[in-house]
Amino acid sequence: MAPSPPQLGEVVRIRATYTQEFFEGLGQRSFPQPYLAEVAALPVELAKLVLEQATIAPPAGEDATARHARERQLKRYGFLLEHVHRVAEFLESSEVLAIPASIAVFLSETVQRLIPDGKLVLRADTEFNYSFDPLAESINEPLEASGLGVSLPTPLGLFKFPAACRDDSLLHAILAHEVGHFLDQFHGLSQAVFDRAGDAVLRTVESELHSALNSNDAQVDAALQLLFEWVGELVSDLSGVHLLGPAFALAMREFFEFENDPTQGESHPPTLMRLDLIHMELQHLKWIEQVMEPRGIWPDVPALAPPVILTGSSSEERIIEAVHQQVMKYLDACREIVRELFHGQSFSGSAFTPVESALADLLTNHLPPAESVRSDGSSIGYSPECIINACWIFWATGADGWKAAGYSDYDKRALLGRLMLKALEITRIRTRLG
Repeated sequence: MAPSPPQLGEVVRIRATYTQEFFEGLGQRSFPQPYLAEVAALPVELAKLVLEQATIAPPAGEDATARHARERQLKRYGFLLEHVHRVAEFLESSEVLAIPASIAVFLSETVQRLIPDGKLVLRADTEFNYSFDPLAESINEPLEASGLGVSLPTPLGLFKFPAACRDDSLLHAILAHEVGHFLDQFHGLSQAVFDRAGDAVLRTVESELHSALNSNDAQVDAALQLLFEWVGELVSDLSGVHLLGPAFALAMREFFEFENDPTQGESHPPTLMRLDLIHMELQHLKWIEQVMEPRGIWPDVPALAPPVILTGSSSEERIIEAVHQQVMKYLDACREIVRELFHGQSFSGSAFTPVESALADLLTNHLPPAESVRSDGSSIGYSPECIINACWIFWATGADGWKAAGYSDYDKRALLGRLMLKALEITRIRTRLG
C-alpha cells in the first residue's frame, strides 16, 4: 500500500535528516582534491531545503488536486535524495588512494586544458570496466526544475575504473576514452557531429531505418537513440587518440582483446569499426608511420564485414544491424569535430619521436624516464604524455632491454608501472617548481 501524504512526509523527513547528517560528516573529512568538499556540501544544503518543505503542514481546506500535487512533489524530493546518495559512493572512494595520485593529477590537468574549471572524481568499482557517469548533469536537471536553488558544482566528471586493475598503471591510459565522454557532455560533440552531417543525411538515415525496420516507429526511435550513443563512443575513442596516442590505443586493444572480439555489443559500435577509426586517427597524427609501424606494435585491423539484416533476426539484432549501416555516414563528421576541438593541442608522433630513444635508454637502465640533462647541466622534464607512451611502447616491444635480467612478464609489467608513476611525479614536481 502506498504511503498516505502524512506518512510520505515523514519518510521524506527521515531521508532528509539522514542525508544531512551523513554528508555533514563526509564534508569534514580531508579529501585529496579541495573541491570535493564543495561537492559534499551540496547534499547538506539540499537536505535542509527538503526538510523544510517536508515539515510544512498542509494548508487548511486543501482540496484533492492540491494534495495530489504536494504528494507528487514530496515523492520527487524523496527520489532526488536517493539519487544524491550515489554521489557519496564517489566521494568516499576518492578518500582512498584507489588510483595512483600522479595519474589522477595528470587526468585532472589534461581535462582543465579543454574544460575550464573541470573537476574529476575517480572511484574503483567491482565492475570490470572503465566508465564515465553523467551523474552530475542528471542530478542538476531535476534540481533546477525543483526550484530549490541548489546544484552540484559543474563541470564535474565522475569516472569509474575496475578495482581489479587498480595497480596496473599502464592500463589506466584507457581513462582517456572516459575523458572523451566528459568532453562530449561539456562541448556537445555528438550533437555537433549530427549538425555537421546535416539534415539531409539525417532524413536519409531515418528513411533507410524505416525501410530496414518495416516502419516500426518504436524500433526506429530505438535505433536513432542507439545511433546517437554510438557516435558518442566514437568521438570518445577519437578524443582518446588525441590525448594519449598509441598508449591509449594499445591499452584499449589489450583490455578489450580486440583481436579476439570482432563483434559488437548493444551499447558500443563494432570493435573492428572502432579499431579502424583509431587506426586512421593514429595515422592522421603521424603515429603509424613514425612510431608504430616501424616497431611492429600495431597489427593490421581485419576488415569489418558489412552488416546484413536477416529476416529471422530478433528486433534487437535488427536494430543493431540497421544502426551499423547508418553510423558509417557520420564517421567523417566525427573526425572533423574532434580534430577541431583539439586543434593545436593534440599529442602527435612528431612530439614524441625526438625524445623516444632517450626515454627508452632510461627505462632499459631501470631509471624513471622523467627528465633529461641539457648541455649546460640543467634538466628539463618530459611531458606526461611522452612518459606514458614511452612506457607503453617499451612494453609493446617486449621490454627488450630487460631480457638479461630474467624478469617474468608480471614482474616487468609491475616494474614498468612503478617507473612510470615515479617519472610522472618527478616531472609534475619539476613543472610546478618551474
